[in-house]
Amino acid sequence: MLDWLKYRATVKSRVGDLSKLAPETVKGYLVLANPAIKRSISTRRCES
Repeated sequence: MLDWLKYRATVKSRVGDLSKLAPETVKGYLVLANPAIKRSISTRRCES
């Protein structure tokens, strides 16, 4: 079985590495992802 805490820590460190190598790429991803995240959160609130 996958250890999700270890997996999350690994992904977090790799994203940190990526942001050091290509900070504009990470910023662009966050700009594109934020509306989808906000929409997902607001949709969940409406369904409750």
